[in-house]
This record gives sequence, structure tokens and C-alpha cells, in this order.
Amino acid sequence: MNINPGIILDNRYRIVSLPRAGGMSLIYKAHDLKENRTVAIKVLKEDIINKNEAILRMKKEEEIGLLLDHRNIARIYPPPEERSFYYQVMEYIEGITLDEFILKHRRLTVKNAIYIILQLLDAIEHMHSKGVIHQDLKPQNILVVRGNEIKIIDFGLSYYRNSKYTLWKNLLAVGGTVAYMSPQRINGDISSECDVFSAGVIFYQMLTGRLPYTETELISFASNPRSKITPKKISFYNRHIHPKLEEIAMKSISLEKDSRFSTASAFGFAISRVAKQAIAYRKKEIDWFFIIVICLLFIAVFILIKLFLLFR
Repeated sequence: MNINPGIILDNRYRIVSLPRAGGMSLIYKAHDLKENRTVAIKVLKEDIINKNEAILRMKKEEEIGLLLDHRNIARIYPPPEERSFYYQVMEYIEGITLDEFILKHRRLTVKNAIYIILQLLDAIEHMHSKGVIHQDLKPQNILVVRGNEIKIIDFGLSYYRNSKYTLWKNLLAVGGTVAYMSPQRINGDISSECDVFSAGVIFYQMLTGRLPYTETELISFASNPRSKITPKKISFYNRHIHPKLEEIAMKSISLEKDSRFSTASAFGFAISRVAKQAIAYRKKEIDWFFIIVICLLFIAVFILIKLFLLFR
């Protein structure tokens, strides 16, 4: 179907602009004539090979989106009673991905990293309370909008325990981006703590501009839990990290499930307790210039004394 600016879908959504491309879809900016608001219309690309599976994925994503209600999760709006073809109506968001945001700044300030991770963890806790596990949390699936507020997007690989799409449940044993997956998730575990691990990796990346593990290391540990794999401490890259905050961040990405935070709320509470200290923290630096000046003065005095004694 040709969708061009100006046309009205199902007597309700006026298309405002040409689409931007997503992975399997096209996203159109539109105006909802009934609710008088700007929305995004998500439409599958026409050249999708397995269209039935893609529609199933979108329907499951819509099911989850209608269930969740949190300011840091992109909203999916109820569709009209009759759709001329399958499409999704979503909150229209202007912003950049957290991945782009990190690249732009190289690494985030402790203040910004804490502000973003606390939003993320609160949203994760909300998801989990509704029986939803995102399973693909990564900076590319988080939008940063005005004021460093965030919106989680893309629930295409998410698990919902009460989903009516039982077929989709069977397709979720493996899925996601390995660099943000816990070893247990790589081995097929579907549990809420996997999202908490992903949040820990994102927190580490915000503070350092780097990932704690390579995909090879994570796969290696998943196949052999006795592997000795230790990520570099955050202070190796960022010397102004508060020791207590570093300890919390490193705990969140432990490869051992029992050594990590089991819930998003526990992770967030730990950060909140040290946030004020961590934001104000600056590691004391040795003033080498001052030390060199003192040494030179000492040498000069020593030489003058020697000369005085010599020509006395």
C-alpha cells in the first residue's frame, strides 16, 4: 500500500511526513484526528520475507505495549476498531538513541549516568511487575529525549507470561544482543534478572564508553562457568568514580547469577543510597607542579648554602 503525506488512514490518522526506516518496518509521523495528538504509525515493509511471523511479533508487541503504563516506556495506543491493514499506533518521540548519546559524549558524567540508570531501573521494575521481560535491553533500544529523560522501545523480543500468542513464547528461547545478555540468558534462561544484568552493562557503558565483556567472553562463560573472565574496573577508564558506586556497578555485571542484584529495585536502591556522594566525588590528584617547584626551591637553597660556605 502506498502511504504518502496527506492521506488519512481509516478516517483517523493523517500522514504528516515520509517514513523513516526501522529494521522490518517503516515509521510514519501522523496526526490523530480523533485524539488531536501527534502519533507514530508503524507499518511492515512490503519486502519482508516471513510476513506472518513479523505480524505475529508486532501483535505481541502491541499486546505488551497496551499493558504497560510508565513515563519511561514508549506508549502504544489502542488501535481503531477496524484497520484496513495491520499497523501499530505509537507515541511519537523525538530524540536520539542512548547509543548515539554515549558516542556523542564519549562517556557520560556520573550525574547523567545515574539519572538515566535510575529511570531505566524504575521502568524495568514496572515491566516485571506486569509479567513482562524485555530481553533485548541495549542503548539502541532506549531513546534519550529532552532533559535526558528516556523511553524504552522495541518489545519485539519480549516475553509476557500471560500472552495469548503462545506460539511466540516458543520462539523466545534465544534472542537479543549477546553483548548485553547474561550467560544464563545465552543458555536459554528467561527470567527477570536477565534484564537487570543488561541494565548493569548499560550502566558500565555509560560510565566508561566501553562494554565490560566481549561477545566471545560471554559465550565462553556460558559454555564453561569455570572460565576466569574479569572485566576492567570502571576506575581504570574513569578515575573520578566513587569507590562505592564502582562496587555497585561491578556487582551488577557479575557473571555469576547469585552475585548480582536479583531485582531492578534492589539495584536502584543501592545506587540511590550513594548517588549524592558519587555525583560530588572527585579523586584527589597529586599536584606534581607544586612538588616540582618545592624540589627546585630546595635544590636552589642547597646550592646557595654550599656557595656561601665555599666562599666564606
